[in-house]
Amino acid sequence: MIRSFPGRMEEDFRHHILQAEGKTILLTSHNFENLEALCQDIYVLEDGRLGTLPREEMHKRFRG
Repeated sequence: MIRSFPGRMEEDFRHHILQAEGKTILLTSHNFENLEALCQDIYVLEDGRLGTLPREEMHKRFRG
């Protein structure tokens, strides 16, 4: 469950994400659990550089 979106807003957001198949959506969040629940690919912007990490490394660094 996504904690940042209250009630109906969460359902609407999920609906739009699911309709976006074949499209790229840029979603920013400080909540790794939300990103993991909604995103197929997750990239990290750190020190002005965009990159990706293996999921295991992301869990260590961003889930606490």
